[in-house]
Amino acid sequence: MAEALAYHSPGSEGDFSDTAAELMIELLNGGNLKVQQSLFKFITTDDYKGAVFGHLRARLKGAEKGVRSRKNKVRLKYVPLDDHGQILFQDLQQSWRLLQLMCEGHNRDMQNLLRAQPHSQVSINMIQDGVDMLVLQVDGVGAIQRMCGYEMEATCATMEFIIETLQGPCVTNQLFVVESQAIEAIKQIIPGPTSGREDMDGSVRYDEKLVIRLKGLAVKLLAACLEGRDDIVCHEILADKIEPVMLQSFRSRLIQICSQRLSGRTVLGQGWAKSKQDLSQDELEYRATIVNILQDLECVYRQLGSVRKWAHGSKIFSYEKDFVMKTIATVEIYWNGKTESVCFPKPLNWKCLTQNSKLRFLKTVDLSTTEKRMKQLLLIKSREFFHEMNHLYYLEENFKLAKYLKNNMRTVKRFLYLLVILLNLNVTMERVPSNSTVAGWMWINHGTTSAQKLSGVLLLLLLVGYGGISLYYIVTEVPVLKRKILSDAKVARYNYLDRGDKSKFIQFTKRPFVRLAIKLAFYVALCSIHNLHFPYQRWYLYGLVLFFVPLLFQTFRQYFGPRIRRRRDHGFNRGALWYAVLYDSIVCLTNLQNNLLMLAMCSAGLFYTVAIPILLLDIFYTSATLQRVAQAIIVPMKPLSVTLYVFVITALVYATLGYRNFDNQFVYDEVGAELEAYFEKDPLSCNSVLTCFELVLYKAMPSGDMSSVLDDVDRLGNKFTARMLFDLSFFIWVGILLFNVVTGLIVDTFSQLREESIAREDQLENECFVCGFTRPAYDDLGTEYNFDDHVHDEHDIWSYLFFIAYLNEKDVNEYNGVESYVSKMLRNQNLEWIPSRTSWRLETDHQFKKRMELQGVSEVTDLKNTFKAEMVAMKETILNEVKNEIDELKATTKTLLKELHEGHLNHMNKHFGDFGGIGGRGSTTGFGHGHGSDDAEGTPDNERGMGGADLHGRASGLGRASV
Repeated sequence: MAEALAYHSPGSEGDFSDTAAELMIELLNGGNLKVQQSLFKFITTDDYKGAVFGHLRARLKGAEKGVRSRKNKVRLKYVPLDDHGQILFQDLQQSWRLLQLMCEGHNRDMQNLLRAQPHSQVSINMIQDGVDMLVLQVDGVGAIQRMCGYEMEATCATMEFIIETLQGPCVTNQLFVVESQAIEAIKQIIPGPTSGREDMDGSVRYDEKLVIRLKGLAVKLLAACLEGRDDIVCHEILADKIEPVMLQSFRSRLIQICSQRLSGRTVLGQGWAKSKQDLSQDELEYRATIVNILQDLECVYRQLGSVRKWAHGSKIFSYEKDFVMKTIATVEIYWNGKTESVCFPKPLNWKCLTQNSKLRFLKTVDLSTTEKRMKQLLLIKSREFFHEMNHLYYLEENFKLAKYLKNNMRTVKRFLYLLVILLNLNVTMERVPSNSTVAGWMWINHGTTSAQKLSGVLLLLLLVGYGGISLYYIVTEVPVLKRKILSDAKVARYNYLDRGDKSKFIQFTKRPFVRLAIKLAFYVALCSIHNLHFPYQRWYLYGLVLFFVPLLFQTFRQYFGPRIRRRRDHGFNRGALWYAVLYDSIVCLTNLQNNLLMLAMCSAGLFYTVAIPILLLDIFYTSATLQRVAQAIIVPMKPLSVTLYVFVITALVYATLGYRNFDNQFVYDEVGAELEAYFEKDPLSCNSVLTCFELVLYKAMPSGDMSSVLDDVDRLGNKFTARMLFDLSFFIWVGILLFNVVTGLIVDTFSQLREESIAREDQLENECFVCGFTRPAYDDLGTEYNFDDHVHDEHDIWSYLFFIAYLNEKDVNEYNGVESYVSKMLRNQNLEWIPSRTSWRLETDHQFKKRMELQGVSEVTDLKNTFKAEMVAMKETILNEVKNEIDELKATTKTLLKELHEGHLNHMNKHFGDFGGIGGRGSTTGFGHGHGSDDAEGTPDNERGMGGADLHGRASGLGRASV
């Protein structure tokens, strides 16, 4: 297919190249990695001339001409698109789809190859072509209103291609797109109306859903430019280009659409009022689209808020904030060496995660390390939570009574218990003979008094109430339990049979029968020994039914457990499955167990009034305090059982010693002994060790004193000392030690459970479940940080569970970079993506403060350098000015001195000229020569001539000295 595109020009040979493009789209559909690798290998090794991308560029250039022609045609007035134009835009959409699939699945090599081909003689930037096409398609605010549906679909395809080249992330492509004109095109798309448009003839030009999709892709492109970067270059560029008002108005409009149109309400704060059954499939998809856009908007707000405070301080109304909190959740992912804040839409069934399930998990999860507790939440218990949420959501959407019971179960239980109290008060106060045979069901129609009729009505109401609650728990909890049993059976079969270790599997499933056989043999031997000394008694059969029937059910449950799943057809054994479901429902489901017991007591109360007071024990299931008291007895059941066995041994030992040494002193009743002594008959005593054993268990053990079963002894008798030691040892061993052991076990267990509960609550309250940050350490970071906000908003436990549910429901091909990363880590059961003792806010605030500090230092350094440069320039200026002034002063001084010298010489010459004229009357030649020349040589040696020369010389010397 690539060769067909490389060696054929578009449109020159019929539809051959178009057919090749369609086939390549089908091969690449879904992000086929093998096809992408083959295409990459062909382009980088065989296509050294860049023919494949040249062909695709030619297709785009041909479509570009058609787009320009269409823009010019509708610039003044809208004209419907003809058939040729429809084919043009469909081909354009096909071209972008092919380019998008080349890098589908965040193929980094193909993403870079689409930008540049260093191996080729000609490098073609397909991303630049996409940006140019987007700018051409959206050449103004009114461009969208002049579009038709085909044009809008082509514009969406263009943005989808650009988005796919960015996600992963591909940081080079991100920076390229951010610095291009694509952001200006996005600023033309997001503003403006979101409603559809119709032509004059009533035909739909484009609908609202298509406009929302176009704008949503624009927001998604902004989010793709920011995801996964380890720097803030793109963040700062976009923060300067994007205005918060534009995003804020678009968000408000989306919330209005969800709140008014999809919920059928005019009050914005009461969105999502319609249930799933009230919305059509198209409305559900439209709502999901809008929520996804809100998710991308929230991501852009948070990312840009890390470099600019406009996002944090932007105005948002309370109803919008509540709506976003109800529909959008946030988790933090450790990705690419830093913590990333990820927004995602909450699943529709997020409210179906019951509070009881949350509390049950928090009470049993291992809190020793963050890795263990997050592993239990996300990898072990997540499937159970998802099954419960999905099942409850289905029931609530289809049965209103189930939703009412879920929201008001505590109120219903309290009301039923009040009815139980009234019933018992009425039955207690009624004067009925002890031998009365009137059954409870006869009170309704055949009651002789109003009190009996009232009791019948109350009993009937309790039957209906407990029956309805039992049915609710059967419908809600049993299907979830069934899925859990199937999952456990799959694991058990894999561990023992699918690995090939069949002997271990057989040993595992037959071991319960061996234990049951041993216990049964022991019981048969016990009954046989008893039968050797006593005749057959009915308790043989009662004991067999009471003890071994439950053990038999348990044994079959252990046997059928791994055999529920079949090996070959991957099906399941229905009989084994439903047996396991029935057994586990009665044994494991506490809520169902409680209500079934109360229902059984109500049914028994219809025939036997003695069962009615047992209904009052329901307080143990409704009171948390009594539940802890019951746990203090149930938890140490094994040591209590051992202690009870010690009681039995003690009774047997003392019964044997008493029978051998004090056989005539055992009495069943003190009053009876006195009567027998009065009538001079032997008092009734035990006649064997067994009867003495029964007497000690029945009389001596509860009181802790042997004197209750032994007659008084004469202190002068020969057995007084032995009897004293016998009674005293029994009292010390049983009355003091063993009873205190039982009390100590219960009290210590109660204290231990309370301490563990307090410690667990303290850890859950003062330590972040996700990252392990403690409250004191977090509060020490500064007053602007609040630990409660960190736990409930930034690192909410259940948001991570909802994020896993979101990933499971989302198409893999629609994942962005961080979602693909988390999905891959989950498949490998790796939780390194969970942040540890950090958060996105801490890192962004630290980076922001660090940037501010660096910016402050840089500004100080720049100011210092500027001041230094100005001082140097000022110094040079001052020096130049001083130098110029000095030079001017020198020149002026020189000129003045020269003028002074010349004036002085003229004055001297004039003065001495007059003097020479007077003195030169005898000889004028000598003076004249001396005056005319500065040189004294050649001057005649006459006195006047020399004298003149001397005077001139002194005058000249004086002049030079002055200068």
